[in-house]
Amino acid sequence: MYVRYNEFVRKYEEAIKRNEVREYFFGKGEYCQVNWDSGEQKYSFDYDYYVTVFGEQNLYERVSNDFIAILKNNDISLSEFRILLIIVRYYYICVEFCYSPDLFLFDWIYPEELIRLFNVNYERLKSEGDTKEIDEILRELKLKYNVDLLNFDRVNVIGSKTVLPRVPKSIEGEFVIPKGIKRIPKYAFAECDKITSVIMPDTVESIEYSAFTGCVSLKSIRMSDNLDFISKKTFGNGYLKGGGLIPACGIENIFIPKKVRGFIDFDTFYKCKSLKNIEVDSENPYYASCDGILYTKDMKKLILCPCGRTSKVVRIPESVEYLGCLAFCDCCGIEELYIPASVKKMDWYAPLEGCSGLKRIHIGVKENIEKVFNEFDFEDVHKGCVLYVPKGTKDIYKKVLSESKDVNIIEEDV
Repeated sequence: MYVRYNEFVRKYEEAIKRNEVREYFFGKGEYCQVNWDSGEQKYSFDYDYYVTVFGEQNLYERVSNDFIAILKNNDISLSEFRILLIIVRYYYICVEFCYSPDLFLFDWIYPEELIRLFNVNYERLKSEGDTKEIDEILRELKLKYNVDLLNFDRVNVIGSKTVLPRVPKSIEGEFVIPKGIKRIPKYAFAECDKITSVIMPDTVESIEYSAFTGCVSLKSIRMSDNLDFISKKTFGNGYLKGGGLIPACGIENIFIPKKVRGFIDFDTFYKCKSLKNIEVDSENPYYASCDGILYTKDMKKLILCPCGRTSKVVRIPESVEYLGCLAFCDCCGIEELYIPASVKKMDWYAPLEGCSGLKRIHIGVKENIEKVFNEFDFEDVHKGCVLYVPKGTKDIYKKVLSESKDVNIIEEDV
């Protein structure tokens, strides 16, 4: 702790005293930070640690004032503006990966002056040339974290009438969210393990991190028709407590309304072992469902198969080209899986983790086998699992899967 204090906090405090916050945030001179792995200069801000040193709201006020000082002359370069956005993005990454509901209790509420200066500098940079790099970060902030930085909505972040207060853990049975609530903040229902159902009014527009984590008795949720954003980890495994992770929500079925655009992936429902079915409104432009499984709208990526699925056989549609991270995590009820020839990529992290009941896998992939299955992991499947591959490809599959545990490979007509 002392080393980290000397390395990070002292430099920040010195930069404030010397009126060198611009140099500090842009990593100039003695404030330059280098990534030990890549050797490249990095731009990060150790929020989870700084919060414990400065106090959360004091830190947000301090950084906001520093940003205002940097932006007020409207003279920063495109690369410097990008660095500020990277530092903002890193804040949300820290919140996302925080495993303590007591560390980030508040939201960073950007002052109106800061938002104005972000816009002033952005418009100037846009008039001077290509802003593609910063536009990508702004888009990511909105898509993944529901933060429209240039049009920041202060009212629905701090407005007591539109933000649901944290629900007492003692609440039992059905919970009806009051009309007029627009935002369900992080940890809103955390550890409400006696709530069995939630009814959401159509005024609700967003659900934040770990809002329902630990709601083990919660079986059903009536979603708002105007819901626009569902965060990562909303229902899945949450924060650390007593040496272990708070369990996931007990939801059995979920319906994703037509306006939801958030960043839904395996994390959203991670370890929700009761989840049997995911349905998506047919008018949703971002997501689709087929046979209770979640896909991207174009049906090219399989995002998640619910781990409580009751059907023993899964046939992935021929349109699918990409199996997402932990796409079939803990789907121990599946015994037979069909992977079509259209699949060109699998995520870096085991799509079949926890599939202990999987006994037969039929693979239609004939081309680029080494690339597609380079990191394919069979460690968790049934010990007698048989892999069926296209005729003439057995030797290739044996070579590619040589580092995996012994798998019985049989050729078949596809």
